[in-house]
Amino acid sequence: MSFGFSISDFIAIIELATKIRKNIISAPRQFKDITDETRSLSITLQDVDVALEDHELSDVQRRHLEEITENCRNVLHELQKTLEKYRHLESCHKYLGTRRERVWMRARWEPEDIRDLRSRITSNVTLLNTFLGRISSNAITMTKIGVDRLNRLQDDQQRQVILNWLTPIDYTLEQNNALSRRELGTCQWLLDSVEYREWIETDKKTLFCPGIPGAGKTTLTAIVIENLTSRIYNDPKIGIAYIYYSLERREEQTVDSMLTSLLRQLVQGLSPVPQVIEKLYTEHEKKGTRPSREKVMKALHSVTTVYSRAYIVVDALDECHTVDRARTTFLKEIFSLQASCSINIFATSRFIPEIMKNFKDCIRKDICASNDDIGKYLDGRMFQLPGFVTRSSKLQEEIKTKIIQSVGGMFLLAKFHLESLIGEESARTTRRALKMLPTGSNAYDKAYINAMERIKGQVEGQTKLAMRALSWITCTKKQLTTSELQHALAVESGDTELVMDGLPEVEDIVSACAGLVTVDEESNFIHLVHRTAQEYFERTQNDLFPRAQFDITVVCVTYLSFEVFKRGVCQTDDAFEDQFTRRVTGSHLAAHFGLDDIMKKLEVRGNNLNYEDSEGRTPLLWAAVLGHTAVVELLVSREDIRADAPNNRSRVPLLAKMFDHQAVVKLLLDTGMVSPDVEDVNHGRTPLSWAAERGYIDIVESLLSTGGVGPDLKSRGSWAKGRTPLSYAAEGGHQTIMELLVQTGKVDLDSKDISGRTPLSYAVPRAEIGASKYLLEKGASPMIIDIHQKGLLHHAVSRADCNLNTIKTLLELGAPKYLVDDDNMTPLHYTSLYGGPDIAKLLIQNGVKVDI
Repeated sequence: MSFGFSISDFIAIIELATKIRKNIISAPRQFKDITDETRSLSITLQDVDVALEDHELSDVQRRHLEEITENCRNVLHELQKTLEKYRHLESCHKYLGTRRERVWMRARWEPEDIRDLRSRITSNVTLLNTFLGRISSNAITMTKIGVDRLNRLQDDQQRQVILNWLTPIDYTLEQNNALSRRELGTCQWLLDSVEYREWIETDKKTLFCPGIPGAGKTTLTAIVIENLTSRIYNDPKIGIAYIYYSLERREEQTVDSMLTSLLRQLVQGLSPVPQVIEKLYTEHEKKGTRPSREKVMKALHSVTTVYSRAYIVVDALDECHTVDRARTTFLKEIFSLQASCSINIFATSRFIPEIMKNFKDCIRKDICASNDDIGKYLDGRMFQLPGFVTRSSKLQEEIKTKIIQSVGGMFLLAKFHLESLIGEESARTTRRALKMLPTGSNAYDKAYINAMERIKGQVEGQTKLAMRALSWITCTKKQLTTSELQHALAVESGDTELVMDGLPEVEDIVSACAGLVTVDEESNFIHLVHRTAQEYFERTQNDLFPRAQFDITVVCVTYLSFEVFKRGVCQTDDAFEDQFTRRVTGSHLAAHFGLDDIMKKLEVRGNNLNYEDSEGRTPLLWAAVLGHTAVVELLVSREDIRADAPNNRSRVPLLAKMFDHQAVVKLLLDTGMVSPDVEDVNHGRTPLSWAAERGYIDIVESLLSTGGVGPDLKSRGSWAKGRTPLSYAAEGGHQTIMELLVQTGKVDLDSKDISGRTPLSYAVPRAEIGASKYLLEKGASPMIIDIHQKGLLHHAVSRADCNLNTIKTLLELGAPKYLVDDDNMTPLHYTSLYGGPDIAKLLIQNGVKVDI
């Protein structure tokens, strides 16, 4: 670059645009457009920087660029200042203390000043693109630059669509929160250990790090992820994927969702998106289906092999769901992946024998906070104590020594012990308190008891606020946001609307709870400070909160009875924001949140439990979609419930995310009030068809046992018309389901869909031969030719991973091998497209001519 405005100044503007874009990634949705425009400006500035390396500017061009660049700098500085108006300081309470951080304010729409700045940024992007066009002496070159830039933007957008389709689950927030709890200079002992160096440097190694509660396992996990990220920065051959298991997210953290999360993260590190992922997306997105676990694992294997090495990090395996052997299955799958790919695994857990036996032959490093780390933490928190402590280095050293001796390697206990000294009156009472610090196996319980005594020692209003907040956080079935908790605490029996003056401040709630609760500033969830706290309050809730269930029920029923929920359809967006609802009743909200106790009270009050919202959805449909089994069971027990009531899109409860909630499906079928052969409106497919495709054996068995399903019923939608459940099961390789269908004696093995394809034609391309072998043994014809003149050999060789044994079997059974399809292609031609030299050789050996 050879113009007056220096390279460093130009780069500084690019860095400023990038910095601003990163800062507003976590902003509310009302700031999405300004995020996109800032990103476009950043990309365009980088394009200018690259283009100018090969161009000598004239004086006129130099002045023009300086003017545009100055405009960019001004608008970015203004944007930076303006954004600060929409963020405010809040006290963020973490596991290891309190800190002040900036948090985004919530707005209903895009602010006017932001909209104006967005317009100015767009103008600058246009000016820069125009400038790029003018300095080019070669129109073809500039066209290529423009096309490349457009393609890059389009590819990036499509890439994000595919990633979000794989799964919306993202653990970046958990990573940032955990990392923020680290005291500078701590936890280096793990990174310097022989075990860690062996794990990170040696292929296919697993490092297992068990630890006692509160030892800092999650913080260490975050440090490991940060260390890996810094080590492989800009190395596209190394992949990283990580999972933070959590009790609060247990329901969504299924085996399939966790495997898909790993897949998404590994795909995210590749450009372009691998073909196997694009194919998976194309195959399922239009049909509204999800890939089976088998397909996800196959994709994971394919994607992982692109990397020279991949690291998978899993925190808190002890918080993984154990229902249906979920934890065992997840570990089995990732160990299976490690056996065939270059993968290193890092995992943490409490000392649980069932988990530890899975890692008996792995590298092991127990997690226990070092005295040095605890000392650094305490040094960084002494300012919280009274002035007589901060003025006495001797007393500070006594406090440090005594706490380190009492905590036994538990970071969390050190935090509680330090906080217990905040209210002391003198050095004498502080030393007396130090002698009373709890130790041993019951140390946490004693710490929580002490914290509750401090809460009860506050003024009456603070104590009442803390006890109500803790009862809600402990006893509710879902994790609460700060806003939800504020609303709950503001409602009083007899209210007919929400009294905004009654909302307590979040900072006051946290302060009253004496360090027992914390707020995640990005997600706004409020929860207990640690799992040990949750366990303590669950054990003692009958003593501490004896009226919790009654009080929560009263608040919820009062809230759901507000006048705002009876006003009908909102006429404007503002009205929608103000009223929260579109003909949503209290019973809809009780169904949404799975509040079966409240649903019973609404039932007693005579509420219409068949009432439809503006989209025709009944409370039963809401509960079925979200898998709230207790609510579904309560509703279907009523004689007047419309168990088969469709919404405005002809969607009935039985087809409402049925595959995520198998217990709900069984409940609905057992009522005898639903049609097991109901077809969805988009695809004309029955529940049996969907269950067969996705490999849900239990649902298939339940549906077949009703006696009211047609096991050979063909789909009637515009997509894949005429396909039977058997063809979907065959395509997925679900042999057990195929056997269940065939055993009914009511399926046609050679049933043809609209393209003339049979179940066998969908089975033969698979790498596994079980499905095709089973159909052939049962008498399926190998001679079928579809409407495009393709035989089974055409279909079999249409995938690169086709099994050679399948081809041999088809040839032995006389499958047509000389057919020329509508594309003028023989099976041999397809082998050249899909890279099957062994298959081509086999076809030629069996007499297939090469000159057709």
